[in-house]
Amino acid sequence: MRFAILLVLSVLLSVALAGCGDPDPVLGGKLPPLVSGTEFGREPKLSPVVGTPPKVLLTQVLRQGSGPKIRSGDTVEVNYIEQVWGEPSALESTFEDGSPLRFTAGSGEVISGWEQALVGVRVGTRLEMSVPPEFAYGSSGDGRVKPYSVLLYVIDVVRLQTPQKAPAG
Repeated sequence: MRFAILLVLSVLLSVALAGCGDPDPVLGGKLPPLVSGTEFGREPKLSPVVGTPPKVLLTQVLRQGSGPKIRSGDTVEVNYIEQVWGEPSALESTFEDGSPLRFTAGSGEVISGWEQALVGVRVGTRLEMSVPPEFAYGSSGDGRVKPYSVLLYVIDVVRLQTPQKAPAG
């Protein structure tokens, strides 16, 4: 009888300790799934996220576009949602008002996480990103975002305009 009790306690202790290792930083290496609005152009909604946020910039292509690739210097238009890790809903969305964000790639107009992740992405692509503080608003935040926040984005690359080269001569 004592042996049976020790065996059961041993198994229970093993199961309990198995969960005590370092947690996988992002849901098994994946970003949180969309619960609605999965189609390009439709406003997405992310699953609520809990747990330890990732410490690195993560991107996942949800839909591969077939348009031209973004290059530094291109004027880019995107729709996006922004959500703080651990918060239940989006902080900001350009899908709501139908006004895409317009910026010049490589100019520093957007957070560095976007600059790194978007160059080389094709128009028509939908991607999801997790951006750690050092590639977002860092220790200062930005008024809406608290310092050291990890941010989640779903971004649709709507269009781009390549700068015209001056004629030779």
